[in-house]
Amino acid sequence: MRTTQTRSQNRLSRRRPSRSRASESGIALHDVLLALMVTAVLSTMALPVGRSGVATYELSAATTTVCRDLERARLKALEANAEVMVSRESERSYRIAERVQRLPKGARFSSTSADSLVFNRLGAVSDGGVATFVIELGDRSRELRVGAAGAVEGCR
Repeated sequence: MRTTQTRSQNRLSRRRPSRSRASESGIALHDVLLALMVTAVLSTMALPVGRSGVATYELSAATTTVCRDLERARLKALEANAEVMVSRESERSYRIAERVQRLPKGARFSSTSADSLVFNRLGAVSDGGVATFVIELGDRSRELRVGAAGAVEGCR
């Protein structure tokens, strides 16, 4: 009979893990908290880099929009064989012919930007000068120059 008890005891001991094994398996609360703290610190360090990248992208988008509109105004002057005026309405908007455009959120024209320019029927700047538009977003800025021949520089 002793053999039977020993076998049944062996079966029970195989089925139930001992207390020492149970306490070693799984993840402890302090391990989870440590992982969360490390993640929080790394996220905090990455945040300024992400913001800088977003600001650069937004400034580039604003500059591309204005550049595209200036090139369209020049083409419109050539197609219509007439003068087309581009004027800065405020620090956040500009007018091309009869249509007012707004700069994307956060972007604005610098006070050093040209107030207006006129493309003549040949697509050149009518007064023969150079017009410069400076677009700012936060502490960054980009410059667009329209040469005497009407070519827009600084778009890319």
